[in-house]
Amino acid sequence: MSKRDSVIQTNDDAASSKHSAVTLGYYSDPFISKFISKPVRRPPLINRGYTARVLVLESIIRTFCTCGKRSVPPVPLQIVSLGAGFDTTFWKMKARAELEGVIKYVEIDFPEVVKKKISIITSHRDLHEGVDYSSTTTSMHGGVYHLMAGDITKTEDMEAVIRDSQLDQSLPTLFICECVLAYLPPDQGTDVLRWVADRFPTCGFVSYDPISPHDPFGKVMIKNLTDKGCPMLSMDAYPDVPSHKSRYEGVGWNRVEALDMLALFDHYLPQDVLTRIKRVEMMDELEEWFLIQTHYMYVWAMKEPAGAPAPFWGPVSFEACAKGKPQPKIPSSSFMM
Repeated sequence: MSKRDSVIQTNDDAASSKHSAVTLGYYSDPFISKFISKPVRRPPLINRGYTARVLVLESIIRTFCTCGKRSVPPVPLQIVSLGAGFDTTFWKMKARAELEGVIKYVEIDFPEVVKKKISIITSHRDLHEGVDYSSTTTSMHGGVYHLMAGDITKTEDMEAVIRDSQLDQSLPTLFICECVLAYLPPDQGTDVLRWVADRFPTCGFVSYDPISPHDPFGKVMIKNLTDKGCPMLSMDAYPDVPSHKSRYEGVGWNRVEALDMLALFDHYLPQDVLTRIKRVEMMDELEEWFLIQTHYMYVWAMKEPAGAPAPFWGPVSFEACAKGKPQPKIPSSSFMM
């Protein structure tokens, strides 16, 4: 199996893990079952970890939409998911009416993944009902939603995405990039961050990535991934939270926040949500839980023109939650099955 095929396989693993958590009642996603071929039950460590990852990302997207709504006048928004795989965020949040103001939701991935996703979407009415879409084997365009094949490290592919999905570079745009940058050589990943910052004056970039490759647990994690044909090519260059923050700041991002997943779970997610999650399954492996969650992180980078009369992003912050500031509210619809 080639490295590319191995990386693509991680998409199927992620979808199966999300489905496991949803089936057990950790959070709600009525669409994820469409994207798996064989249900599996993951252990509590995996279920709880994926739940935290999903809820943090959804919260950041809701904050982005709130920023657009409170602008005077309210401003249209765009979301671009790089290496989207079988992610269902668009359908989940659309069904809950949580994408207010979003006029473009664009997903990009390898042609092999896009082809499969288009086949799944066109085969399930609840994924395409009410959408006047056009599609080929490697692209789908339907109103707000766009799905396209492309290599995010190739400028010509990204320019084609802007052109064919009719992205407006003047509008606030949130880029999502989960477990993608770590697979790229350091210079290629940094070029992606630079390209986004250069092309979109007001934008955000949310990235979920592994960290801490040099301690005993990290070495085992890296070996396991390498043995599967998925070497993490950027982890030596960006091994921790400070180095990730510096990476973004060095290519034009005005404000960069970053926390490992243990801090986000303990401090960013509200207490009532934590209580709910912990009741789903008993988990005895607390030491292993602490280890795993300190080896993954979210970066939330923000950029807007210097001296903007009305800053788009305002005082949003998830680092502040780790210092005792109020956590975001997570709606009950995130858990309704």
